[in-house]
Amino acid sequence: MGAAAIGATPPPGCVEAKDRSPEGFRMPARARVRQNKGSPGVDGMTIGDARDYLREHWPSLRSQLLEGTYQPQLVKRVEIPKPEGGVRKLGVP
Repeated sequence: MGAAAIGATPPPGCVEAKDRSPEGFRMPARARVRQNKGSPGVDGMTIGDARDYLREHWPSLRSQLLEGTYQPQLVKRVEIPKPEGGVRKLGVP
């Protein structure tokens, strides 16, 4: 989701970030990462570390999201080979 999407009307069934608690905002994503046994991102933060980090920093992050000033970190670029040749570039947070 890019910066342009912030403030846009969410799809049916979705709740805007400003209306969610830190726990509710990240719960579905965290569950998927745990289920998939996801590895740390480029920042080296595990899903367990993220929980503590977000508890401490959520008010600031929420303000930045609402004000449109949030700057996401870089993502790791991975190239996945295609069956017919060539590669597909994938950004891994």
